Amino acid sequence: MLALARRSRPDPTADPLGVELAALRETIASLHKPAGLRHAEQQLIAARQRRTALHEELRQAIPTAQDGPNRRSGGEAEVQRLQAEIEKLDTTIGTLRGELRIRRTDFAPDFAAAIAPHRRAAAAAILDAISTIEHAAAVLVEADHAAAREGIELPAAMPPMASMAIADLRRVMPTFARLAGRQR
Repeated sequence: MLALARRSRPDPTADPLGVELAALRETIASLHKPAGLRHAEQQLIAARQRRTALHEELRQAIPTAQDGPNRRSGGEAEVQRLQAEIEKLDTTIGTLRGELRIRRTDFAPDFAAAIAPHRRAAAAAILDAISTIEHAAAVLVEADHAAAREGIELPAAMPPMASMAIADLRRVMPTFARLAGRQR
């Protein structure tokens, strides 16, 4: 009888990726957006909410400007006023979006630097997982070949789709290696 190789198993109570995720969330929560960035976000949100309210007002005002039982005097003027206000607000929103983009661009290096260690750790974990999958697949293939050499038929442990998935993982390894700060 063949002896099975024993591998040490990780402690099931330890979840290093869960710890890393919690640390990432804590890092993100501790980052303080600059006041200008927060203000730009609030202004844009308020302008978009106002535009939504104006569109609702316009939707309700349109029947008063059309021929029919809901028509009232001044209905057309109200519709035109609302349309002009929406157009003006659309211009303002465009300006606010540009300002927000600039402020986010200014904040991006600080944010990226703060989360970089967590990205590196996650990429390293992905590389380790891919390596584990590759080694496990090699063991399955070797086991299947050994069984075949002995004339024993077993269901295929490595269907073609699994081999293709592993090949796909190998193709993305350089990206994760770069993120993890490992040379490959």
